[in-house]
Parts: sequence; structure tokens; C-alpha cells
Amino acid sequence: MSVVPTPSHTNVPQIVVTTVVRRSYGEGKGPLTRDINVFIGAFTTAQARLELYDLMDGLGLSVLKMDTAENIILFFFLLKGVCCKDFSISLPNKIQALSGSCVIIECRFEIHDAYDKNLTETTTTGLWMKDGIDINKHKVFTSRDPKPDHFSGKITGKLHEKNCTTVFYNVTSKHNGQYYFRIMISERMKYTYGTNSSTINVIELAPKPTVQLYVERKEVQDLEEVLEGSSVSLRCSAETLCSSPPPTLTWSSTPRIPLSDSSRLQELILISDLNFTATRRQHRVTFTCTITYQLQDENKTAHNNIDLHVQYAPKISNSSSCIRTDVTVCFCEVDGNPSSKLEWHLSGRSVTNSSNTFISEERLSSTGLRSSITLHQSLTQTATLQCLNLFSVLIGVPGVALVVVVLCAITCICVRLSTKQRAQNEASGTYAFLQLSAPPSEYETLNIKRESAPKPTVQLFVEQKEVQDQEEVLEGSSVSLRCSAETLCSSPPPTLTWSPTPRIPLSDSSRLQELILISDLNFTATHHQHRVTFTCTITYQLQDENKTAHNNISLHVQYAPKISNSSSCIRTDVTVCFCEVDGNPSSKLEWHLSGRSVTNSSNTFISEERLSSTDLRSSITLHQSLTQTATLQCVSNNSHGNTSQLFQLPSSVACLNLFSVLIGVAGVALVVVLSVITCICVRLSTKQRAQNEAAGTYAFLQLSAPPSEYETLNIKRGVCCRSFNISLTNKIEALSGSCVIIECRFEIEDKYDKNFTETTATGLWFKDGTEENTHKVFTSRDPKPNHFNGNITGKLHEKNCTIVFYNVTSKHNGQYYFRIMSGEDLKYTYRNSSTINVIESAPKPTVQLNVEQKEVQDQEEVLEGSSVSLRCSAETLCSSPPPTLTWSSTPRIPLIESSRLQELILISDLNFTATRRQHRVTFTCTITYQLQDKNKTAHNNISLHVQYAPKISNSSSCIGTNVIVCFCEVDGNPSPKLEWHLSGRPVTNSSNTFISEERLSSTGLRSSITLHQSLTHTSTLQCVSNNTHGTASQLIQLSSSVARLNLFSVLIGVAGVALVVVLLSAITCICVRLSSKQRAQNEAAGTYAFLQLSAPPSEYETLNIKRGDTK
Repeated sequence: MSVVPTPSHTNVPQIVVTTVVRRSYGEGKGPLTRDINVFIGAFTTAQARLELYDLMDGLGLSVLKMDTAENIILFFFLLKGVCCKDFSISLPNKIQALSGSCVIIECRFEIHDAYDKNLTETTTTGLWMKDGIDINKHKVFTSRDPKPDHFSGKITGKLHEKNCTTVFYNVTSKHNGQYYFRIMISERMKYTYGTNSSTINVIELAPKPTVQLYVERKEVQDLEEVLEGSSVSLRCSAETLCSSPPPTLTWSSTPRIPLSDSSRLQELILISDLNFTATRRQHRVTFTCTITYQLQDENKTAHNNIDLHVQYAPKISNSSSCIRTDVTVCFCEVDGNPSSKLEWHLSGRSVTNSSNTFISEERLSSTGLRSSITLHQSLTQTATLQCLNLFSVLIGVPGVALVVVVLCAITCICVRLSTKQRAQNEASGTYAFLQLSAPPSEYETLNIKRESAPKPTVQLFVEQKEVQDQEEVLEGSSVSLRCSAETLCSSPPPTLTWSPTPRIPLSDSSRLQELILISDLNFTATHHQHRVTFTCTITYQLQDENKTAHNNISLHVQYAPKISNSSSCIRTDVTVCFCEVDGNPSSKLEWHLSGRSVTNSSNTFISEERLSSTDLRSSITLHQSLTQTATLQCVSNNSHGNTSQLFQLPSSVACLNLFSVLIGVAGVALVVVLSVITCICVRLSTKQRAQNEAAGTYAFLQLSAPPSEYETLNIKRGVCCRSFNISLTNKIEALSGSCVIIECRFEIEDKYDKNFTETTATGLWFKDGTEENTHKVFTSRDPKPNHFNGNITGKLHEKNCTIVFYNVTSKHNGQYYFRIMSGEDLKYTYRNSSTINVIESAPKPTVQLNVEQKEVQDQEEVLEGSSVSLRCSAETLCSSPPPTLTWSSTPRIPLIESSRLQELILISDLNFTATRRQHRVTFTCTITYQLQDKNKTAHNNISLHVQYAPKISNSSSCIGTNVIVCFCEVDGNPSPKLEWHLSGRPVTNSSNTFISEERLSSTGLRSSITLHQSLTHTSTLQCVSNNTHGTASQLIQLSSSVARLNLFSVLIGVAGVALVVVLLSAITCICVRLSSKQRAQNEAAGTYAFLQLSAPPSEYETLNIKRGDTK
């Protein structure tokens, strides 16, 4: 009997009976031979047999009747399988890997005890097989002697410690599949763990991070309301996915607010927490968490977001105030969530609409409310008007005796009634009925007035199936947006309207279905609708005012990539091509030259810029040697398709310019001049020629004939013969951390040309001196460790000594001299030098303002409608990849820019037509240099000043009770003038009209006019404004004064007269009853004054003089 290993992770051996021992006895008379083991027979007991049967039952084996010796042998074999280790392996079941990164398979294994002693670091080999266990067909990796067709990877665990953890690099879709591990110990043991495997799933797009909301350390759902003052924590988490360097998590918000986050790594999970105390400023703010995986070829990003909904108590705005002419109008603005209720109190009592008061409300937003109250004159005669500690106005009551001071306090109190537990009915003017469980006779009916209209419900249907708001929709799908709301007994019925942001054409259909109003918006999804927000608004037309509510949904469309028409090529000394592509999911972009994929090399440089979550722009710079190839192709793809565009490279003929023509003409002229000089030299040859050896001097030709027969020929040295000279840039500015290029061309004497070759020429650079032993910092052959890191990019045998130094620091500051060497004969150091100045901070870009293609100064005014171009330019400063220019504005407005590279100057233009929206907007241009250690940025800005004709605001209107008060707001630059015209004639301040003005800003003006009743019969009032660029006007319809005359005004007048008569009668009666000796009559009618005398009363007489009896 023998035990062999099986591919199982349990420690249960398989029993194979290979030998059957049979022995026969004759009725108890069997012979006692040497083959019988007496000790084994004695050891066997009934208890041992029971233990053996129990163990065999547990293994699922059939128990056969065997001889005692066989039972004992089998028992010991079973004990060995239970107590000893066997072959097993521990692997993760499924692993997710990001394309372009690496993947780690965590792996531990066990082997049979018998092989432990042979498991050493030098004898053990690990193999991985994919989608099968045939070593010849499925092997993809071996820890020793890897093959070219194997996967790139490494077993990071120590095999002799039974750790088979492995990492595979540069993961692609080829890595998808099941992986099996095989262990080999020289030739002694070879075992494949065939029952356990690990499945790798390669994904192209980075997975979204997880965003969680915690309030007071308890996790809550996204849409749950958060109470102001609560401790809030937003947690973003994502797997690292074997990315090197590790991915980064960043937070952003819309609208933008200051953020402070903290990140940490916890068991291969990257976590970023955003902690703050909830305030009203964070209500409806969208917090977005973005994860960026930095891969070799590109960065991959994904994001997730969460909206915060903060509940907070109402707060009354400081802008709440009153204005007074013949009537008093007070305004009160309040902001709160849930939406606040606002009331007016007069002398401590709640005020509603009446003939003396008029209250109106306007919903500014889902949380903001503004109310105004207009008070009749009769309520403001008595004297103190107070609007919640804002201001007090004391008005005396003329003609009333000094005794009576009647104080009427008009207090504007905005009662803040909003609480978390307040039931609010959403539709103003309708009621909710509470159904009680007891019989109606035991209860009264409670009517609760709703203040705000209820939000409509918005649903998204794709191919007639409802989906969630954030779900992606495929381009070309049939999409239906459904908005529904209750009619709420409104007469006329409410209306539903759709509006998109940004605006696109819409066509909807509405219907009424069982008191539910439904509006459907049907269309086919296109890439133009990606991230468009569709808002549905319901309007209830009530008696006093209209009330609205809205709800919205954002559409997310997935579509194949599309290459922009703006993709093109430009050519200077090199050819630079740009390709912009838009696609969702984010597209990949490749360049193909002559049908082959192109990557970064010495002749090509490719850079990419992520313009948005769907837009990508790539540029490729081609060396001249590659531009002979006629076509360049930009290829883009994502999971929904691919697209490409061919670029016609600019022909070398197209690069012909005036300078080339001049060079050609100069060459021909030089040949002609040399021919003439040669001819003269032949004719005037002499025995002795004086030659001056110094460059730039002259040689005098001594001729044999008399001087009168010849002319003297002066030949400037250097025309016929070349000498040592060099062309260098005088001063060069370099950014610390980047590289620096010294453009360099040189000449040598003619006699050295024949031996001057690529193999013999050597270039050296000295710094701050020309002594080779102390000042040498670079040599093109045999560089030393203490030399600067660099490369002579020019070809020395073509007399081009252009050099680039890398990783520039302050040590590179100084003067640089060039030395040329060739063989043993030529060793020459040039005296001209180039000075390098290393700067730590990036230099500011230059910003220029061009109006109608003419440059103007920053502060100069621009006329609305003019063509404006803002140009930002900066040097590239040898940065690799090239720097980027970006525009931003304050306040933020949409911007469209275009960039290009022109002779090592990076230029970005911002072109638009000037409008009033751009007045006083500050445009900032930022340049970013991407260095090895960090990015360096610098910025410059310009403010635009736009002049425009006046425009009257739509908020200009009138309010009227017994008088008419009209308001007119206008905006213009230069600041406009504003006039009121009544029946076509200008109006000024008079007894019947009162005009006031308020300057809202440097361009905004507001004026109000109060009209007496006698003027309101005129049917039209006109607000007229003008400045140097135009005029604007608006007609305002006045209502008839007769309509404002009412019985209540008459009753107020009668009641006022009656009150004065009653007060005078009462005071007269009191005065008569309270006359005495000690009280001197006061000269004021109906009142008394008490005279306090210094002497005893007996020395005086009391003088009672009643006013009116004195003759």
C-alpha cells in the first residue's frame, strides 16, 4: 500500500492498495510461523478498531473486513495523512487590474513534508500558467530563464519561504484570464496546483472612487439633510491598483470654496478625508473627488461626487430697509432651509393685506424669500418707524397739545418660523386636510396653508426603460425625460415648462392624466447633450401671484471619439501638429507616421493635455528629417469606436522664405566677386606678396612694374580665407530644475578641415575661465563624475557646437567658453563667451490687449461690439515637456483659447467680441513649467474696461396705494444720466413730485419718483437714460387715482378728528377737578404747572389764574 500526492488544498491523502496479503488458517490450527508478528497482534484492541472505523467513515471510504495486521498498517497510514502537511495553495479568487499599470497576485503554498529539506533558494523555481496547466502551451512566466514571449514580471516573495507572491508589469488586455502556479525543486519534485487559480480582469478605465458622507461620525445617505453646525466628514476611498507612483486623490467643489483635506494609505486603500463644520455656505455645493493614476504612457482619472444639503435657521439680510416719500415701503429679505415663512407685525400684531397695507412676496431661490410692505400715510402720522434695529424715524404730530404724546410704533418684524419639524404645504393658496382616526364629531378640521409649491418629479427613460439620473446614456439612444406634478386644484391649471443649461432647442408635449400634469421631452441622445442640465418648472397661477417650483436632471451621454476641425499643423524650424479629440469615456490618442505608431524619441516629442473630462489635446513635434514623409495620422479610440484624421505635412518648398532667397543671391554674388578677384590677382601677380596674418587687417600687394601702371589692391582677410571664430548667444536665462541650451556655431582655419571628422573632433566647455585643469565642466568624450550633465546636440564635424545642460541649478551660473580639439594638431579655445543666469522662479508671461487688431494699453476703454484679442506669450526655457498656458477670469466667464509655438515662444490667444458682461473682468494668464521635481508657475493679468450704451433693468416698476412710487434701474458705461418724463415732458422735484437717485455702482444708477394723486390721470410715465454711446427708455403704465379712493381712507379721517375732540374734552374736565391753591395755572391750554416756592406757604397767596378769564 502507498500514498501519493493529489492536487488538493486539504491534508487528506488518497489510499491506493497495491498489495493484498492473504493468509488462511485451518479451523484454529494454523501453524505459528516466523511471518506472524506477535507484537502487532498484541497491540490490536477493540478500541483501536473502533478508532480506525471512525476515521475511515470521516474520509468517506468503504470499510472492508480485513485482517488485524492490515487494519493496523492502514491505521498508521491514515494517522500520517492527518498529522503531516501536504500540497496546498492560497490565492485570491479575483483580481482587478488597470491597463497600463501592474498587478500583484498574493500567493502562499505548502508542499509535502518529505520535500521540505530540498526547498532552498537556489534549487526552487516558480512558474505561472494561464488558462490551463499544460506547461508547453500555457506557461507565461518562469522565475528562471524567462523567454521573450513571457509576461514581464517578478516573483517578489521568497520561494524557499513558501511565498509565491508575483507582480506582472505593463498590464494589457492580454493579461485577462485564469492563472495557475507550478513549483519545481530541481528534478526531485514538480507539482502544479491545478484546482486553485486566480482570475485577473483588466479594465481600461480607472474605477470610480467611493464617496461617503459622515455627520457626527455616523454615515448618512447622499441626499439626507445636514443641520448647520454639525461636524461633517466627506471620505473618498479607492484601491491603489498596484500603481507606481501611488495614485492621488484630490477634492474640488462647485461652486468653488476653500478646501482642506488629509490623505492616508490603509491596507492598499487610499483614503482622503474632508472635515469641516456645516454652514449655510455649503448648501447645495457639489464636492467632487478625483483619483489620478500616473501610468507610464498617460494618466488615468476617475471621479465621483456628492451634493451637500444643509438645513439652517433663517437669517435676515442687512439689505432689508425702508424708503419713504408720500408712502412708506419696507423690504425684508430672509434666507433659510427649509424655506422660511415671513410675516409683518405692526405694533406687535400680525399684518395682512388691507386697504392701508399691501404685502407682496418674491421667491428669490429655493431658500431665499423677499417681502415688501407698503404703508398708508394714516399709519405713519404717529411718530416712530423702526425696521428691526436698522433705523428709526421720529415724526412729530403738529397741532396737538404738549400734554399728549401719542407713540405709535411701527415695527417690521420678520418672524422666523422655519424648523426641522415644521410641516409645510408646498403650494401657496391651497390647503391640506388632516384625516383623523376618531369620528369627525370629536375633532375640528385643521387647515394648514402651504407656503411653497411642491417640486415636480423628473424621470429619465432610455429605450422606454426608466434609469437613474447618473446612469450613462449611449449616443443614438431614444431618450425621454418625463416631468409630472399634481394640479392641486389650481384654476387655471398649472403649466410645466422645460429649460436646459446650456441652452439647446427643445420640443415637448404635455397632457393631463387623473389630476397629474405630465410633460414629456423626447429626443435622440447626442454628444451635444452630454452634461446638459434639464430643468422642469411648474407654475401655479393664483389670484395674488404666481408660484413656481422646479426640479432638474443632468444627462450623461457616452459617445465615440470625434476629432476637432481645429486640429492642424504649423511649421517653423520644426513641424508641430495639434490634435483635439472629444469622447466619453475619455479617449486614447495615438500618432501614426507612415502607418506606424510613434512614441517619444530623439526625433519626435509628444505631449498631452486633458482639457476636460471628455476632451483631450495632444501635440507632436517632428524633426526636419521626418517631414519628407507625406502623411501624419492622428488616431483616437474608446470603448464605443474609433476615429482618425490625416495631416498633410508642410512641404519643404513651403518653407521657402525671403531669407533663403537672399542667401542664394549672396552665394551667386560671392562667386562673381571671387572670379573678379582671381582675374585681377592673375594680372597683378608679383614676386613678393606681403600678407598680414591678423584677421580684419589688410595685405598690400608689391608689384614689379612701376606703381603708375597698376592699381593698389587691398584684400580684407577673411573674404578669401577662414580663421578661428565662434557665434554664441551673449546671455541666456535658465529656469532652475529644467535644462538650458547654448546655441553655438564655430569656424576653424582651412588647413585643419581635411582631418576634421566626426571621430576625431572633441568639444569641451569651460566655466568662468579657460584653464583646462580648473575650469573644465564638460567634454564630449570621456565625461568625468564632477562634470555637468549634458550633451552636444550639434554635429561637431559640421561645426555646430550647440549644447544642452540638464538639471540646471545655481551652480550653472557663470561664463562659458568653448574649446575644439581634433587629433594632436588642433587645440583651440575661443575667447568669446556665453553667460548663463539661473533663476529660481518662473518668469511672468507677457499679456497684451489688441482691439480691432491694434495693440492698446491695459487701462484703455474698449467699445462694446469691438473685436478683442488677449495675447499671452512666454519663452519655453528648454522645458520638456513644453510649458502650458492657461487662461482664467474673475469673475468666471466661459473662455475659448488657442495656443501655438512660434520660434521657442509659446503663444496663447483669447479672442472674443467685447460685451458689457466683460466690463471690469480680470483675465489671468498662467504658465506652468513641468519639471522633474515639481511644477513651477507664474502668472500675469489684465483688466478689461468696456464702454456700452445704457440698458434699463426689467425690475423697473411701480407700486401704488394713495400715491404712486416708481423705480427705474439703469446700467451703462460711462455712467448714464437718468430723467423722468411725464406726458413727454421732463419732470423735476416739485410739490407734486419727488425724485431721488442712488448710485448702485460705478455703472449702475437707480432713481425713484413719487407722484401726487393729481398727476396720476396722465396715462404714461417714461424713464429715459443716456450716455455718450446711446439712449434707452421704458414706458410705465399708471393706474387711475379714482381706483385708489376708498371708504376706509374716509373712515380713518373721521376717526382721527373724533379722537382729538374726545381727548380735549377729557383733559378740560380733569383740569377743573384738580384746581388747588398750590397749583399755578399753566399758560398752555388745558394743562397745569405746580410752582414750588422757597418761603413757607403762609407768607404767600396762592394765585389761581385760569386761562381764558383774564381780560
